[in-house]
Amino acid sequence: MKCLVIRLVAKIFNVMAVTKDSQRRHAVVLMVLLGLFCFRVFAQLLQWVRPVGFLPGFDRWASGALPYPLLFGIQIIMIGAFFWILYRWFKKKITPSIKIGVALSTFGGIYFLVMFTRLIIGLSVEQSPVWFQFTIPSFFHLVLASFFVTMGTFHLQNAKTT
Repeated sequence: MKCLVIRLVAKIFNVMAVTKDSQRRHAVVLMVLLGLFCFRVFAQLLQWVRPVGFLPGFDRWASGALPYPLLFGIQIIMIGAFFWILYRWFKKKITPSIKIGVALSTFGGIYFLVMFTRLIIGLSVEQSPVWFQFTIPSFFHLVLASFFVTMGTFHLQNAKTT
């Protein structure tokens, strides 16, 4: 398993290094981020349906802000939307735009900063409020924020400035 992961990571970096196509490089990063998010969603589902010992317990995957069935439904919609974005990305139906790039980068950057702060406080302040103590959701919020930042940087790097 470890060898497979190492080969996969090497292949991803090789594709990113070899290609001159910015759209493809960004798509590879987006696929990795989506893969991480899918892992999170299905790992928590597994722990809800049939818990396994090699994953953290069900309650550690979410902060409890939403009932799990609602959270799962929202996550499936998000996964579908992200797959749709990647489908359009590979079909080259994404037209880079400075306005979209600024919006996505700003939203993603703020989102990342808030979740990173949440994670750091949760890890370093012993008596932090409960919301800060959920490190797994915080990490995966960073993954989602990175998805938006990656889309934003693609738009900003490739938009025509006419």
